[in-house]
Amino acid sequence: MEYNERLKKLKMPTLKYRRMRGDMIEVFKIINDIYDPLTTVDMFELNTTSNTRGHSKKMKIKTSRLNVRKYTFVVRIVEIWNSLPESVIQAKTVKNFEIGLDEHWKHQECKYDFTANINIRSNSGSDVKSRINDVDLEADIVATSQRPL
Repeated sequence: MEYNERLKKLKMPTLKYRRMRGDMIEVFKIINDIYDPLTTVDMFELNTTSNTRGHSKKMKIKTSRLNVRKYTFVVRIVEIWNSLPESVIQAKTVKNFEIGLDEHWKHQECKYDFTANINIRSNSGSDVKSRINDVDLEADIVATSQRPL
């Protein structure tokens, strides 16, 4: 049985999917001041212009020249966070956010296929492959190769 088939049978998402889901939960907690606001001050810059598409807690995309910065938490999550719908973002509790996120991402290819990227919606409504670091794919490949058959 292939690795992807085993994941589906066990209903166990890939490492890439679990990491991205965890990142979105952490962003939700930071933006909604569930963590101490003094420790997360200026971590994200919300887009305050009123002419943006999407939800009310959209973040500004910070540019970076070097890979060292490009793959940091603060930079890599913005595109995916901004693609989430208002109904998910406006959750009152972390648990409600998790339920909304799971519902929104229930058909993600990367949930059981570690070679797939997370599909996000662009502002035009078309699917776009996210620019997730290849380190996630490499980690999944290493995890797969170390598992007994």
